Amino acid sequence: DGLGFDGQIVLDGTDRISLRDRVHLLKALSIIDYSRNYHRIDFNEGAFQMRTHGGKLALSDIRLKSADPLTLEGAFNVRPPTDEEVRRTVNRAGPAGPGGFGRSAADAELETIGRLGVDFNLRKAALAAKRGKEGAEDSGASATLFERLAENSASRSLGDQAAVRMQGMMRYEGRLVMTVSADSFERAPRLQEMYPVDPAKGGIPIDVPVEGAIHEVTLRLAEELSVQGKR
Repeated sequence: DGLGFDGQIVLDGTDRISLRDRVHLLKALSIIDYSRNYHRIDFNEGAFQMRTHGGKLALSDIRLKSADPLTLEGAFNVRPPTDEEVRRTVNRAGPAGPGGFGRSAADAELETIGRLGVDFNLRKAALAAKRGKEGAEDSGASATLFERLAENSASRSLGDQAAVRMQGMMRYEGRLVMTVSADSFERAPRLQEMYPVDPAKGGIPIDVPVEGAIHEVTLRLAEELSVQGKR
């Protein structure tokens, strides 16, 4: 299974972990809370446990804090998809949901994965045709060697692209709690009722289910906040 890591990561104020509004939840908060910027959240205090083994990642005992202030607590795992999950994802329809939080990005990536093998086979066919056309003119082995090198290079390139895109199919499972400022929902009465201020935390705790592929994580919650946050 290769090498693994098991230990605690501590942020001492000089290092940071950043979340950007590609995370659906942050995009929704940017729309609801006009007074703050959620396009990028830098966590520079706190710690978490990290374990990597056998192509899987586990983050636990997460306790992170940003200067906003915004805190993040909880745990989640990342694992490769099962064959059935891959089939369901590839066959999934992808219309945009409420608030414009769509699934089309994930679908486009999956379609590209499927095309990579086709593209490679087409390139091999093109090289084979070229050999047939120029075979009568090539008297040495140098042309064949260069063609093989080009074919190997194309294979490596397509393999790298497939590996990158397959990362988008990894499955996330867990639960987090994100605590935002106490006045974040002051312009959204329905959200104030759904997410009251917790005096012990000094802010509004939001339960964040972590489930699905990276393009899906926090999508349902973002859609709910978008709908309920409309005045």
